[in-house]
Amino acid sequence: MMKIVQKVLIFIIFTKSCVGFTPPKFDPETDVYFLLRIQNREFSKEEAVNLAQKEGLEKTAFDPSKPILFHVHGFIEDRKKPTHLLLDKTILEKADMNLFFVDWGKGAKTIDYGLARSRVDGISKVIGEFINYINAKHGLSPSNSCCIGFSLGAHICGLIHVYVTDGKLNKVYGLDPAGLLFDVNDPSTRISPDSASYVECIHTGFPLGIRSAICQTDFFVNKGTSQPGCSNLLNKDNFACSHNRAIQFFMEAIKTPNSFYGKLCSSQENAMLGNCEDEPGAFMVGKENREKQLTGIYHVITNEKVPFGRGKE
Repeated sequence: MMKIVQKVLIFIIFTKSCVGFTPPKFDPETDVYFLLRIQNREFSKEEAVNLAQKEGLEKTAFDPSKPILFHVHGFIEDRKKPTHLLLDKTILEKADMNLFFVDWGKGAKTIDYGLARSRVDGISKVIGEFINYINAKHGLSPSNSCCIGFSLGAHICGLIHVYVTDGKLNKVYGLDPAGLLFDVNDPSTRISPDSASYVECIHTGFPLGIRSAICQTDFFVNKGTSQPGCSNLLNKDNFACSHNRAIQFFMEAIKTPNSFYGKLCSSQENAMLGNCEDEPGAFMVGKENREKQLTGIYHVITNEKVPFGRGKE
């Protein structure tokens, strides 16, 4: 327990000692940007709209005949984070869709984690209203949309359903959902099985990520804490290594399907001990998970470097 407390305290001290972030005023309707990224086009040519100027979407390359994906970043991040850019490129290499990177960097880039946390619901509301606009304009349903969120972004994705009318999102993926200041006993404040028709979470970096199995399907990778290849030193270069691995694992799972096999666990405690059964197992980010309505808690073992996935051994 002391080690956990120390890690949390170090996290708080670390964030409050950062230099260069002054909390600006933040209005989700004007300061959250939807960056449209599509196949075969450089991201430097991406088109951006916000909720206040949503009609501008009709002047972009948005194609209502294609699926819609929202990708939401986390704390102290924005559109420029290399791993998020690489993830979007990987997704678009595999699928032709309207990919909206949701840039709420003006609200996320603050040393005050509590302030960023308090903005989660407002950002979910803006995304939900943007989806409602698209659906009303083009005769679509929420089932045409999915959302991927990292850290705080996972909970933003998870709360969109509160504001979407006439249905649920198709899928929501939570990449190491943030743990600090989230109540595992109150699903109305976080990502949960109610967030979409299918909800899958990947746990890699407790205590930055949430420790509990809070989704429809939860994959605890390497027990969900310290990841192989990540140093135990909590310095600025390595601080969120295990937390960020969730993005890398998700990206590799898209590139190489069926590369992360999870063993079914009888409980969250057994998942965090790695004490789980071989069968029936499931593949993390498996193509059939949505159709099968996969549920349960799974444990995944990886390599310490790329390729991380070990398949079904």
